[in-house]
Amino acid sequence: MSVARNVFLFSFIAQGVFVAECRSHANPPFMLAAGISSSTEQCLVSDGLSVALGSCANAVLAGDGGDLWSFANGQLVSAASSKCLSLRDGDATEGGSVSMLDCDVASKAAGSQWEVLGSGQLKVGMPGELCLSQSGLAPGEVNLATHAAVSASSTADLVAHAASSAVDDNEASFWASRLGDVSEPVTFTIDFGAEAKLASASISWEFPAQAFAISVSGDGLHYVEVYATDSNVLKRTVVPLGGHSASKMKITMYRPHAVHGRFDGHGLYGISSLAVFSAGMNPVVAECAKAAKSADARDKYFQINAGEFNPLAAKALAGELPALDAAQASVAATVSELAEALPKLAACKSKSFQNYAGAGKQMSTAKLARLGRIGGGRQREIVNKAAVGLLIAEARSTIMAARALLV
Repeated sequence: MSVARNVFLFSFIAQGVFVAECRSHANPPFMLAAGISSSTEQCLVSDGLSVALGSCANAVLAGDGGDLWSFANGQLVSAASSKCLSLRDGDATEGGSVSMLDCDVASKAAGSQWEVLGSGQLKVGMPGELCLSQSGLAPGEVNLATHAAVSASSTADLVAHAASSAVDDNEASFWASRLGDVSEPVTFTIDFGAEAKLASASISWEFPAQAFAISVSGDGLHYVEVYATDSNVLKRTVVPLGGHSASKMKITMYRPHAVHGRFDGHGLYGISSLAVFSAGMNPVVAECAKAAKSADARDKYFQINAGEFNPLAAKALAGELPALDAAQASVAATVSELAEALPKLAACKSKSFQNYAGAGKQMSTAKLARLGRIGGGRQREIVNKAAVGLLIAEARSTIMAARALLV
């Protein structure tokens, strides 16, 4: 246990005083740092709908109060949403899960009263001895896609560029669709094996799709679209999935990038690496005595007083995000249109275009040496600075290519 956690533990020596102070000082907010062993400090964080362990530092930077709590009439209230932590459907059994409910609704149901024990455990006020704990192997995000079962509706080479090459943890390998097989949508499907809450997906494209969509399914039969774009210009696309529960995910590619999605004059799609992230642990209740014997202190939560919470700064930033999103979409659409025009401009100055199209593609050309012979042969970050930077870099590259063709 780290020095910081020892300090937190000291603050819990007089639990009765802590609870009394919370109630007598207009419910001052506090963070609940988890005692679980981790490379970074983990806190109990709520997004208003659910609750999970998350990085304390990232939660503070978000500034929306998702990491802050207070006690009110025995209920544990989130500063972000003013909702209360409660057993889901009043499930007071070993392994029962928790969720966030309107406090008035929660107060009428069982499982919304919490008591802080001297051991650092949070005991739910119901018959029996149940405390808040965590299920899972380790805190932080896990990549559900690694070595998962995958399939594609089009594959250039079932050995060299199979669908599994996108999830094999090897950046040197990649899945590729058949050359020129882009008149109909191409799908890439991943089966996680069990239902999980999906936080985000990261797609590293070998041959990017300019227009694609992501859908998720709980039963593998009925899919719900959660993301779509027709102006992707990046080689790496990060997509927030909003905590949707799903056992399968499908990427449907409708149009390849006009420049980067081509090889030997043919359109195609390619994914070198696909990652789908989910929380490594989920909050549950467990028998207090049994949970106390855990080797990684997953049942301990230590108070860090926050003093006060002012959400105005975070709200002001959040208010600017629609404008940023609109600007990004506008730049992406313009760069897409310009990229589509480049092949036409290249008819006048083919050499300049070939230099642009070939830049950065030498590795891909080497990897796809066999494809030519085959013959027909994919919040809690408020601002994704990396994505903005990549978009600006791609815009500059495309504009410079256009200038080279027009000079």
